[in-house]
Amino acid sequence: MKTGIRFAVFTAIAGLAALAALPAPVAAQEASLAERFGSRGTILDISLSPSGQQIAFIMPGGPLEEMVYLIDLRPGGVQRPIAVDSNPNGFLTNCDWANEQYLLCNFRGTSKFGDMFIGYSRLLVVSADGSGVREMGDGRDSRTYGPAQYGGGILSLDIEGKDNAILVQQVTGTRWGGTRVYSGDSGATVNEIDLETLRSTQVMRPREVSAGYLTDENGDIRVMATRARRADGYMRDDDLEFSYMPVGSSNWRTLAPQRDLNELDIIGVDTGREIAYALGEEDGYRALYSIRLDGSGQTTRLLAQEGYDIDNVVTIGRQRRVVGATFATDRRQFEYFDEDLRQLSQDLTQALPGSPLVEIIDASEDERRLLVLAHSDVDPGVIYLLDRNTNQMDEILPLRRELEGLPLSSVRSVRFAARDGVEIPGYLTLPPGSDGKGLPAIVMPHGGPSSRDVWGFDWLAQYFAQQGYAVLQPNYRGSTGYGSAWEMENGFQSWRTAMGDVADAARWMVSEGIANSDQLAVVGWSYGGYAALQLGTTEPDLFAAIVAIAPVTDLGVLRDDARDFVNYPAVSDFLGGGSLIQEASPARNADRIQAPVLLVHAEYDENVPYRHSEIMQDALEDAGKSVTFVSFPDLDHSIRDSGARARMLAAAGSFLEENLGAGGTR
Repeated sequence: MKTGIRFAVFTAIAGLAALAALPAPVAAQEASLAERFGSRGTILDISLSPSGQQIAFIMPGGPLEEMVYLIDLRPGGVQRPIAVDSNPNGFLTNCDWANEQYLLCNFRGTSKFGDMFIGYSRLLVVSADGSGVREMGDGRDSRTYGPAQYGGGILSLDIEGKDNAILVQQVTGTRWGGTRVYSGDSGATVNEIDLETLRSTQVMRPREVSAGYLTDENGDIRVMATRARRADGYMRDDDLEFSYMPVGSSNWRTLAPQRDLNELDIIGVDTGREIAYALGEEDGYRALYSIRLDGSGQTTRLLAQEGYDIDNVVTIGRQRRVVGATFATDRRQFEYFDEDLRQLSQDLTQALPGSPLVEIIDASEDERRLLVLAHSDVDPGVIYLLDRNTNQMDEILPLRRELEGLPLSSVRSVRFAARDGVEIPGYLTLPPGSDGKGLPAIVMPHGGPSSRDVWGFDWLAQYFAQQGYAVLQPNYRGSTGYGSAWEMENGFQSWRTAMGDVADAARWMVSEGIANSDQLAVVGWSYGGYAALQLGTTEPDLFAAIVAIAPVTDLGVLRDDARDFVNYPAVSDFLGGGSLIQEASPARNADRIQAPVLLVHAEYDENVPYRHSEIMQDALEDAGKSVTFVSFPDLDHSIRDSGARARMLAAAGSFLEENLGAGGTR
């Protein structure tokens, strides 16, 4: 039965007209394409209060700034900013409503200690009336124990009988001193926090081996993950082990599934059914399972998809109720176990223009009011508020107002044959209105490498398509999502296969008549930047230009940098050793590169340290090669600043136009 959803104009919800006061994007006729696509967008995160009557979202403010903006939908309610973050070396990632009075917002920052950059997080309590922002600590004296690296994560927003209390997971030993991360009485602990006073009461003491906890829909702690340390202080490179706590008990029991599942990950608990939800690999693919929490370990496969990995569960509401699972074939798929939500998702997809992907991103406490995101390849996304009592849905805001009115490029799923005959999946984006023939072209390998591209809006691919380039994003072997055999050892240890797939993507575009053989470029970010440079050493005559953003350039340096961190064994095993370090490091083989190189890197990058690009620049210059280096102070790996991103896009556009003799910076 159809839901009969009605659509209202933007101002149909009382008070939403005040959103016109939001900082307006640069007028389309005044902004360059680099400015429009480089913008971080209108909404970075959005959440709905328990009553469904208040909405908070994070939006970019000025340069290096985020603003928390409140929309009060109640009669006489106001719309205004309630908090601003201006820290140049960090950013607000998300906010959740604790209750109608307080928001809990996560801040992610980077600090410099000597020549090392350390990431850290803080959990902030933001008053909905705009009266203040307070930082939540872990109750430890930083002068004695050093500054905390991990500021805590929310385990439960609701504690029965306590309206102003939440459960927070904190790691007591994740601290640093000087330039070395170290551990004291380390381990995850759980604290109950009073939001009025910020007084912390320990609920679960720290254990040296504890890595994290999960609560059920009632806010009770039910699952503990553990990972042991070696004698030298490093974490053991083993899978996590899990324990569960029976209802009414205070003793942990081993959670052992009946089936032999590799890379087991417990991701949710349903006390009503007395099961844990788990992702695990069986027969080479990850699937979703339930595991009984009654001592039997009875394990049932709930969802699997031939040829693809199930990668997450779908949750709804404050209790993060598991209602389905998700995976990506050519497009992202959402499989709902809840029949009502499945029907609602289908109805929304059919009712909204363009049949977009639809996601329920937040809900009121009674789940009668929902925040819905609709998006596609040619639509960055629009947020709606759906009232299920009236079946009326109102538009809140688009995710990227800066791109309104600009025709975007459709994204087509393609498959091409690699040199060994294996079909490689990917996504092809063509310039708007193009016939797809005889174009300058870009191959754009994704980062990770433990990741994959998915169908939808991609601001980098869309920008280059607007500049007149065909863009192909291959999910090369080494990518995740297609099973363990496809991922192989990973994109570093299996680099020859991964690089071959990316190179064959370029050759396929030429063979199909899409691209001109003398107008090929490779552009990548993070591991994608590494791949771009490494391809310059292995395929020196294939590409006419290389753009590497925040690239890994020396695997030996990457491994050595990990020695100061407890996960060093895992990093070392992931990268491999022996002759691979020399052969798979583009900075050590810079003399083989023939194409001009554009390097882009931000100085406060903790993921891939800035010196990787410095090392690459020196190696290229010493070899007499053409290299341009664009750097950004204060920013992190993702270059989270609209102005900086616009400058990066403009520089890349000019660089490609100069070296491919095509495209154009607008």
